[in-house]
Amino acid sequence: MGTGDEQYIGSAEATVTGIKLIKEALPSCLIILGVSNVSFGLPPVGREVLNAVYLYHCTQAGLDYAIVNTEKLERYASISDEEKEQAKRLLFETNDET
Repeated sequence: MGTGDEQYIGSAEATVTGIKLIKEALPSCLIILGVSNVSFGLPPVGREVLNAVYLYHCTQAGLDYAIVNTEKLERYASISDEEKEQAKRLLFETNDET
């Protein structure tokens, strides 16, 4: 998402949807995801927030395990509402027109 590469438009939402669909079809299947790939290209502070918000949404969708550097992960509860909203827009409201 952070690179601006058009091939990744919608990939965050597709991943969250995919996690939900896998859990619905195969409830005992365990899902693991490399979280930090979503934030390549962003400065460190932006990466920490984006990764935390993405991890939160993936976990809500049914993610069981995440590959992430916890030392460089902002805790979701400590992120301001404004930053959460900005991260959600970047993750889920990006399209080929914006």
